[in-house]
Amino acid sequence: MATRRIIIDPSHPATMTPEQRRAELAAILAGGVIRHFEQRHLAAIPMSQNAADSGESRLEVPPDPRPYGPRG
Repeated sequence: MATRRIIIDPSHPATMTPEQRRAELAAILAGGVIRHFEQRHLAAIPMSQNAADSGESRLEVPPDPRPYGPRG
């Protein structure tokens, strides 16, 4: 007869103390509040500033794109 192992997940609410459950709930709620305010902040920034702050940059075309100067 094979022995069955029961794996207990330490983060399962049934095995957590009330204090651990409150701490996990607080962390989940805090993460949601932070995401909410970050999204509101990003929505309030004009698109041009938003793109600059996010690290995105546009490729600018130089005034004379030819490598050897003007023709002719």
